[in-house]
Amino acid sequence: MPLSTVFGDLAAAQSDAFRLIEGGRARPSQMRQLHVLATLLSWHMAKACHDLGDESSAMMHARAAGVSAEQAEHPALSALAHGLKSLISYWSGRGEDALFHARRGGAEYQQVHGTVSVWLPSLWRPAPQRFSEMPGELLPLWSRLPAVARRSSRTTWTSSAGC
Repeated sequence: MPLSTVFGDLAAAQSDAFRLIEGGRARPSQMRQLHVLATLLSWHMAKACHDLGDESSAMMHARAAGVSAEQAEHPALSALAHGLKSLISYWSGRGEDALFHARRGGAEYQQVHGTVSVWLPSLWRPAPQRFSEMPGELLPLWSRLPAVARRSSRTTWTSSAGC
């Protein structure tokens, strides 16, 4: 399905989620669920904006995802948001920022299992040729990647119009 067909609905859903959070009418028991929803919607908005070539908007949405994940106290979503911030920074030519977000996310997900525990260490930069090039704190994380993933850690993105 083309991004253009769902982008408006995605933006509206994100706006609705934040309106409910900011409105003060949600019960405390509902706030965590709203923050999780806001995290996921913001992550997808960031991904969409990045795919459309609007790095500034993409980073803004990724940061919103990160704040929402922290509010939800959800380590896996926090790590996912840091991974996306690292990815956006990398493809925007900001290598130091990409490394910062990858390292910060690595600290968040040490207790988390699943895709994010493999995805984030692969984003700190395109796969290093030797482990000796790897910063010390990332070496244990990198070694968890299967060899084939270490050889092909670069993701290809498409871009078209602005976000």
